[in-house]
Amino acid sequence: MAGHPDALRILLRNLPDNAIRYTPEGGRVDVSVLPQGNALLLRVDDSGQGIAQADRTRLMDRFYRVQGSPAGGSSLGLAIVQAIAQLHGAALTLSTAPNLGGLQAQLRFPPAA
Repeated sequence: MAGHPDALRILLRNLPDNAIRYTPEGGRVDVSVLPQGNALLLRVDDSGQGIAQADRTRLMDRFYRVQGSPAGGSSLGLAIVQAIAQLHGAALTLSTAPNLGGLQAQLRFPPAA
């Protein structure tokens, strides 16, 4: 995969850090990197409380915080991930983690040119 190494390091740090921050003590965070045809899939699943569908698109807005979420951080993590993903032609989707019940953040990177 071709890309901007520093930006990709930030992305690879922010996604798991975000999941860890919002997963209760004793919870679980799974990180997977999988081939998907010629593309690459990065998935972070957590066992936190999850995010309502209505809030998921707003999570990528700078400074947006879901009501009732713990304070801390700048609320920029997913906005930064989204910007880096777009820079690399990747698509970020948020859904419910099928096995853990919390949030699943999934990045699909296009095939290398």
